[in-house]
Amino acid sequence: GAEGDIRVWELKTKDMVSHLKEHAARVNEVKMFPNDQYAISVSRDRCLLTWDLRQEKRLTAHREKHGGINCMAVSSNQTTVITAGQEKTLTYWDLRMADPARVIELDEEVNTMSMSPDDRYIATAGSGLVVKIWDVNAGAELSRGSGHSRPAQRLSFSPDGKQVVSAGLDHSLLVWN
Repeated sequence: GAEGDIRVWELKTKDMVSHLKEHAARVNEVKMFPNDQYAISVSRDRCLLTWDLRQEKRLTAHREKHGGINCMAVSSNQTTVITAGQEKTLTYWDLRMADPARVIELDEEVNTMSMSPDDRYIATAGSGLVVKIWDVNAGAELSRGSGHSRPAQRLSFSPDGKQVVSAGLDHSLLVWN
């Protein structure tokens, strides 16, 4: 939430089962692991935190040097996370290590990203009006597309990884091949 809180709710009972408060600024994204025991959060406080939801405690903390984190993509192995935000970088984290594994400089702040189901590509969109596709291993931009008249706020790969859908502040949904 806006105050740096993360609240976890049991959908069947509508009860709050966890209230986690370690972020010092707005939480921008939370992702749950498939087992529902662990989660990852990113915030404008520059932190990427991992959580044990059953024990209600933070497991690890990773910190960007200068800017807040807007979004993340988590690999299927659940140990690699790519973050982006105010720092105008794609930062690759191995959750088992303290320091970033790789940092790629960008020309804009990224607002949203999505990883392909096979972990080979990420799609990003930011303060510009361009959706970019990246090769995760090479760290190289492969393609870009324009079509939004205002920034894209959400991206999602199709289940087969062959298309990306972008949702923009211009009230449009665009499908990219």
